[in-house]
Amino acid sequence: MTARRTKLKVLATLLAAVLLALPVLPAFAADGDVPPTEPTIAAAVTVGGVLLQDKNAEEASAAIAAIETSFAPLPVTGDGHVSLLGANSTLRIDIAATVAAAFAATETTTLVPTYVVDASAVTAFVTGFARAIDRKAIDAKRVVSRRRLKISASRTGRKVDQAGAVSVLTAALVSEASGAAVATVTVPVGLVKPRVTLANIGKTIIVSLGEFRVLLYNGAKIEHTYRCAIGMPAHPTPRGTFRVIAKSAAPTWRNPYSDWSMRMPAYIKPGFYNPLGLRALYLSAPGIRIHGTSKSYSMGHAASHGCIRLTNHSVVDLYPRVKVGTPVYIVR
Repeated sequence: MTARRTKLKVLATLLAAVLLALPVLPAFAADGDVPPTEPTIAAAVTVGGVLLQDKNAEEASAAIAAIETSFAPLPVTGDGHVSLLGANSTLRIDIAATVAAAFAATETTTLVPTYVVDASAVTAFVTGFARAIDRKAIDAKRVVSRRRLKISASRTGRKVDQAGAVSVLTAALVSEASGAAVATVTVPVGLVKPRVTLANIGKTIIVSLGEFRVLLYNGAKIEHTYRCAIGMPAHPTPRGTFRVIAKSAAPTWRNPYSDWSMRMPAYIKPGFYNPLGLRALYLSAPGIRIHGTSKSYSMGHAASHGCIRLTNHSVVDLYPRVKVGTPVYIVR
């Protein structure tokens, strides 16, 4: 028994040694299929000086990603302002599309990489470019100096069409990426017209208290002047900037029952001798009007209870020349 066991033990040792010496073979499916292999680029395709033949998709992608691009800066102009858009920072290789083109090639070829434009980088450039060009339109304004009206000049504004600028710059970058020569790109800049100009600023009334005059301006020019009466010291005409808020072609006087009107009638119908005369312009200053009077002798005097009096003849002349909303400056 001992000899038999020894013999079996020796045989087992020899078998184990034989098995260890045999080469390890890959396992195959029972039906005899070969193991799958990753496809590689068959044709001799060169991209950016790099040969991609025999590379799989991962290897080709890594090779393309390492390619350094070099594009000239793109000159950009608008309204006389010139800047440079860095094409290298706004163009990047579309690796997936370029790899796909390499796999599709069937013969030796040199491919131009497929590029995509970084929209956010272009938008940021346009925003900065517009900041250097854009300017607001400035309206003409009325300025009263030394009892006379001056009109400050209006100014036309400028504004970059940012959506249009992004579009033309993107197209230029695509052209440059394809190898085409690109000249200076002009971005669209529009004019912004002022709302108020010397031509449309309209009428202005200046009441010069010290001169006892009402001056009617059309734009920057005096259209007509009228002598007037102003408020007496006890009832001074207020100074300030006001406007015409209403007009009456046949004003009715109603007693305000102030200290000076207590003995007057409650109501006086329209007419030549009405205290408001034949016409009245109601101002935004409470209780103040530019109105007519039959007391033509009061012209050139501080004789009213705060209103600006004109002769009936003058107020009839002024009335159709002035619209509701016309500014009125009452100055010293």
